[in-house]
Amino acid sequence: MERKGKREMYSANTKQFLRNAILMASASLFMRTVAVSFGASLSRRMGTEGMGLYSLVMSVYNFAVTFATSGVHLAVTRTVSASFAKGEHEKARAYVKHAMGYAFFFSAVASLVLLFGANAIGLRFLGDARTIPALRCLAISMIPLSLSTVMNGYFTARKKVSRNATVQVFEQFLRMSAVTLLLTYYLPRGLGYACVAIVMGGVIAEVGSFTLLLLEYLLDRRHYKGGYREKDHISILKTICSIAFPVAGSAYIRSGLLTVEHALIPTSIEKSGKTKTQALSDYGMLQGMALPIVLYPSAILYGVSGLLIPEFAERNAKGEESSIKRLCGKVLVYTALFGFGCAMLLYAFSRELGLLMYQSFDVGDFVGALALLLPVMFCDHVTDCILKGLGEQLWTMWVNICDAGLSILFVCLLLPRMGIWGYVWVILLAELFNFAFSFGRLLYVVKPRLSWQRLCFLPLASGLCGIAFTKWLLPMDAASSSLLWTILRMLFCLSVYIGLYIFLSALMPQSSPSCQTKSSCCLKTNQSTYTITKKM
Repeated sequence: MERKGKREMYSANTKQFLRNAILMASASLFMRTVAVSFGASLSRRMGTEGMGLYSLVMSVYNFAVTFATSGVHLAVTRTVSASFAKGEHEKARAYVKHAMGYAFFFSAVASLVLLFGANAIGLRFLGDARTIPALRCLAISMIPLSLSTVMNGYFTARKKVSRNATVQVFEQFLRMSAVTLLLTYYLPRGLGYACVAIVMGGVIAEVGSFTLLLLEYLLDRRHYKGGYREKDHISILKTICSIAFPVAGSAYIRSGLLTVEHALIPTSIEKSGKTKTQALSDYGMLQGMALPIVLYPSAILYGVSGLLIPEFAERNAKGEESSIKRLCGKVLVYTALFGFGCAMLLYAFSRELGLLMYQSFDVGDFVGALALLLPVMFCDHVTDCILKGLGEQLWTMWVNICDAGLSILFVCLLLPRMGIWGYVWVILLAELFNFAFSFGRLLYVVKPRLSWQRLCFLPLASGLCGIAFTKWLLPMDAASSSLLWTILRMLFCLSVYIGLYIFLSALMPQSSPSCQTKSSCCLKTNQSTYTITKKM
């Protein structure tokens, strides 16, 4: 009876995880599809220089968001989930209220810095006065964005991911509508004002999503009543700060380094012999056009991978070592299969995609080069999520910080000699460095049950055969390929890839994986904390 009860419990948890994973993956894929399509429309209206200018503004925006939220998402998620697990509903309400005050303080500081420091940031740091009006407009979005993060963390803790997904869809459509209308008025006045139009569209969307999240939170909290004692104020705030501050500190460093990196890119490209306009155009082509296509499949992965953190944290807390090893091995194999498949499609059809999306073979060349990194990039992201779930967030924090610092060094060394293709090498080298250290740590801590043939050899062989067979059976010149025909060829190539992988897997003997141990010792990890992050 006891075993049956455990099986039913695990089955229910698995079903809930799968439901949430499918919902998040579907919502993320839909959102990314809309965003990439809308980004292609923007690039046609603003041009490569305009996309480069907007990318510069967004590099500052990303750091401002990091400061405005300051780790509050994780703090709310952990405190609220722990309170509900203990049945202390009134305490969860208190945590949310104090987190609101915490978020308001940091977001207000971020707003003031953007508002009064826009001139210095635009002229001295970014080196382009056209960014100043957009930076001032960003100040308006900080407070509603930070408060929305608090409620997002609340619904994540309550495992009501449908609420967050609904708000994200609403926010995206509101953003698109507002930007489209504002660009009609601002674009004729110059690229600087076009950036203002995009930023103001984002502000309107943030205010709208905050309003909707607040209404959903007020409706949800009616299910429990009660207050909190006056003397609990300080202890509750201390708990929030103790969780948020370590995460915020590391995030400040990494986000700051990334902002510096992106600010240096156009200047470094100019040193290769390009003009300022050409440098911004190259930067916009890679950052604003090619990368959204390359990262498009990540919407599925990132929508699901965030759910791995609490899953591994729960199993680790229960000491389920064998279960962790099995799950870790399966997750990595499926991630590699997904990554190689995406890399195969984007590499084989890169020029067609560049021409169809942006009428540019140059964008397609960037897509083809960066697509080769997708298996490493995806496995690295999932590895980080697993490590965070096992309490190894400090390791991932320092690896990410070193990664960002190394990227700045590579930008200064490679871009003046190689131009924008130097930045492609920066991305490749930095990602390989990050993956090597993160994956090495995972092997040491977990010793996962991995099938290296299924992890590397089978997907690679299936992908190469899929590309070769598709090119031989359905040849087509990239310049004359239509959207429908390209999609059909991609689906055929994907079918061949999956079919070959299943066939080759069936031929392999079901042997004992190489990376496992027979000992039942505890995992070499700190089980105290784990990290949940909100995404790009």
